[in-house]
Amino acid sequence: MKHRPVLIVLLVALHLPVSAQQATPQAANIQPARTSQSQFTHSQDARLAKEWGLRDDEFSRYRELMEGPIGIYSPNLDPLSALGIEARSDEERRRYAELQVQIEARRVEKLLAYQRAYDEPGSACTLACSA
Repeated sequence: MKHRPVLIVLLVALHLPVSAQQATPQAANIQPARTSQSQFTHSQDARLAKEWGLRDDEFSRYRELMEGPIGIYSPNLDPLSALGIEARSDEERRRYAELQVQIEARRVEKLLAYQRAYDEPGSACTLACSA
């Protein structure tokens, strides 16, 4: 019976280093996951910036703006509108407005091309609608 407290202390002492060793690899695994997520977000933001005709720093500013009041009041605001509304100068506002016009023109052209295909004589759309 006298040996029992010593045995418990010994078991606890032996268990501590194992727990410490197990915690280290888990902590090491978390850091690469965060790095991978950060790299993924950065590459995704770079791709989106390019699609909107923006520089990386402009898209970063858009992300920051959307974390503030404008993102709360208008959570679905596109990057050009958000940056244009929050422009720091007339020149900046004009740049975002011009980019918006270009992107809208491309979007409408795609929509019209689709509509023409839909309306084309002999297409499944016109055959089904005329029956």
